[in-house]
Amino acid sequence: ARRRAVPLALGATTLAAAAGYAATLAVQNRRIARALAAATVEREKAEQVTDFLLGLFQATGPQQGAGDTVSARTLLARGEAHATALDRQPAVQAAMFDVIGRARSDLGAFAPARASLERALAIRQRVLGDSHPDAARSRLALAQLDARTGSFAAAARGYQAALDRLRPRLG
Repeated sequence: ARRRAVPLALGATTLAAAAGYAATLAVQNRRIARALAAATVEREKAEQVTDFLLGLFQATGPQQGAGDTVSARTLLARGEAHATALDRQPAVQAAMFDVIGRARSDLGAFAPARASLERALAIRQRVLGDSHPDAARSRLALAQLDARTGSFAAAARGYQAALDRLRPRLG
């Protein structure tokens, strides 16, 4: 070993470098796999949302022909029926209830809007946790609804609750 110290040191260094490279590749592969899984979930969620929105505008019976007009409230009622059926996809279901609640709020249907937004918040808290940004967005939507209806104290509490949950995560 003393006579071959330089080749042995070079061999050991090469072996250590190869082991380090293999470890780095393994870590990167795990990160890539997680990112791919997350992207796949988001793609599936986007496809579900697209199918959901297309389903809202499809005629529900043979008596409805091309050119029939459908009110926004009817579309939202259809949407709520579709969203209720998405029990196996809670993230999509929560997103749908959130959209429906916001749309109902814009139409001035505040009581049904609150019900939809509270349902979205409950699903997100159960599935994602209370401190997840999507749950905070649901809280913000409820606070905005409170502000629109003149419940300013409740709105302030809602804004503060959302901020308290987002601050540790987002700084």
